[in-house]
Amino acid sequence: GLLCDYLGAPAGALYVVNGGGRLKRVATRGLAGEDAAPAEFGRGEGLVGACATDRRLVVAEDLPGGYFR
Repeated sequence: GLLCDYLGAPAGALYVVNGGGRLKRVATRGLAGEDAAPAEFGRGEGLVGACATDRRLVVAEDLPGGYFR
């Protein structure tokens, strides 16, 4: 929750690189259950993988209603 509080984000997911080089979800906040965010991504796969490849943080704002379902 601390990172979401710092960013002013109502929801989020935190991923770390595991031993196999894949991004593994280690925490969520404000999401509708465990299935609301994929458990793993490969580098370059989806927005999470693109952020890891580009080594940048993305804060998505003004998302449409129901985006996190």
